[in-house]
Amino acid sequence: MDEFDLSDLKDDIETTVQEILQSIRLGNSRLARAVKITITKKGSIGIRFKPYAININDGRRKGAPPPPVDKIRAWMRRNSIEPKNNNVTKQELAYILSASIGAKGIEPRPFLEAISKSAHELTVLYIDREIEKILKKSFKK
Repeated sequence: MDEFDLSDLKDDIETTVQEILQSIRLGNSRLARAVKITITKKGSIGIRFKPYAININDGRRKGAPPPPVDKIRAWMRRNSIEPKNNNVTKQELAYILSASIGAKGIEPRPFLEAISKSAHELTVLYIDREIEKILKKSFKK
């Protein structure tokens, strides 16, 4: 019995994931670079993100506890963020940002559902295409 050839599916899903992340200005982010897509021999598809992806997707409500200052400092280092005012240290800026995030929250940037839906649609398209190939081969015999 023929098996489905889904070798290009992973590449197409990866491209789609990157396009969706780019659309919400995360195309060159640590999150985008760390996406892992797997397709098992049985055809199961897995799309894995860093655990904080849910925070980006869902945002952070106003009045929630502020994020840890050390996480803000690490983010500042990764993104080369420096205080514009020489009267403020990096630690103080990190504290100010943390407090602001806690007070004001962060707007959600939903992307997980769009990625799931797109991956599903691509999978259905590929399976339909492979079924068509198998049927054509069967009728040629």
